[in-house]
Order: sequence, then C-alpha cells, then structure tokens
Amino acid sequence: FYKSFRMPVTSGHCQTPPPMVDETSSGEIMVTKQLQELHTTGFSGSEKNCLKLLTSPMRMVFPLGSSLVVRNLETGEQQLHVGHRHPITCITLSDSGTYLATGEAASLGTRAMVVCWDTSTWAQVGSHQTHHAKVQSLAISKDDTKLVSLGGADDGKIVV
Repeated sequence: FYKSFRMPVTSGHCQTPPPMVDETSSGEIMVTKQLQELHTTGFSGSEKNCLKLLTSPMRMVFPLGSSLVVRNLETGEQQLHVGHRHPITCITLSDSGTYLATGEAASLGTRAMVVCWDTSTWAQVGSHQTHHAKVQSLAISKDDTKLVSLGGADDGKIVV
C-alpha cells in the first residue's frame, strides 16, 4: 500500500510532514495522525564504513565533505568539526571508543591528511600528511597506542 502526498516546499525542505493514513474497508482514506520530524541527517553513504556509533553518551559520527559531523542521539545536538581540506574517505574508531581517526582524498600531486581525534573533547591529538592523493583505510591498535594508515592506489604506503 503506497500513497503519495503533494507537500509545499520551501528552500528544499518540507514545511509540513506527510500525514499517516489508513484505508478503510470501503476504500476511503483516513488521516490517523501527523508525523513529527525528529531530525534530519545528510549522509550520502558513498564511502564505506564511515558511519560510527559511540556510546555514553550515544553519538553518531559521519563525514560531510571535509567535515566530521557528531550528532548526540540523546539530545539531538549536532557538532561540526573541521580538520581536513579535502573530502573524508575513511573513518575508524578505537575499540575503547577513546579515539577516532579520519583520512581524506586530495588531488593528485597533493598529500592527503590523516587526523586522530579525542572523542571526549573532539580535539585533534595527532595528524600527518604522508600519503599521496588518498587515504584508503585506517586502523587503531587494540591498546590505542598505534594508528595505521594505508594510502590509495597512487601511494601504496602503509604508515604506522
């Protein structure tokens, strides 16, 4: 059962959410209640494994271009952290949840940046620009003492 609704649009956002409907046995459509928007998240999902969930408090972390979005799922508060100049291509979270690392894809001939963040303050605790053009993948050791980064096809380096 699918019904479409025509809603007024202002600046790309719906002014009112669609109503929830039920169809009676005689085929009539009844509006049962209005949907309430809790929040909207822009996440393309084009990069694999770039959506991370942190607990205590419950937070969702994902890239938005060259920025890192941190949304508190308990309060709805959202923060935007800037540490890159190019789109973020990979994210990893330490097993302890203490650190989160991000890598980017830069232009050919440009070094790509890796940033390590402290998840309690979102301060940058380390970074490097060793890879050419792209950071393909990241990993943090079980004891939180090492960050490993893998460069893209034009780089071929592993940095510990």
